[in-house]
Amino acid sequence: MAAVDRSRRAVLAGLKLVLPLLALGLLSTLFLVSEGIDPSRALPFARVDVEDLARDPRVEAPRFAGVTADGGALIVTAQSVRSDARDDSARLFAARDLIAVLTTPDGGVNEMQADTGVIDRRSETLDLSGAVRLQAAAGYEVISDHLHARLDRTYLASPGPVIATGPGVSIAAGGMRLLHRPDAQTDGSYELVFTQGVRLLYDPRNEE
Repeated sequence: MAAVDRSRRAVLAGLKLVLPLLALGLLSTLFLVSEGIDPSRALPFARVDVEDLARDPRVEAPRFAGVTADGGALIVTAQSVRSDARDDSARLFAARDLIAVLTTPDGGVNEMQADTGVIDRRSETLDLSGAVRLQAAAGYEVISDHLHARLDRTYLASPGPVIATGPGVSIAAGGMRLLHRPDAQTDGSYELVFTQGVRLLYDPRNEE
């Protein structure tokens, strides 16, 4: 019995020495055959200027869409938009590089572009300023410094001078409106009206 105990103690002592060495060898092998780290394969991070966003919180590439009371579809997109810090209701937004597309129920498409704009959900209005350009469904391209639009119904107006060009026609006016005229028999009509000292130049050579 004593001889068996001595043999068992000898085996245990040997295992205590061999097992740690085997474990160390396995770990070394793992490190040697493991794939090296390629820094170029690291996950890319979005290039965001955190400090700039902290100074000027905004939303990039927003999109607003709605339906007017007369059934028109209005879609407004912008490069960026931010809420006005002075507005506690958070319903007043300043936007840059706007494109607004108003499609009337009769299929007419009116596209507006501007450098800047203000979207006011309190009064349901959109004010465009800075190199405003309107491509009207009536076939005219209208240029103005300011354009006022409604978000809840089909209505566009320029309170200041406009220059409009169309097939064979050049118009200079003190103002302009695009509005919906309801009709009891039909869905109504959409008219582009020039006001305040309208001057029209007609050149039949440019009709095509």
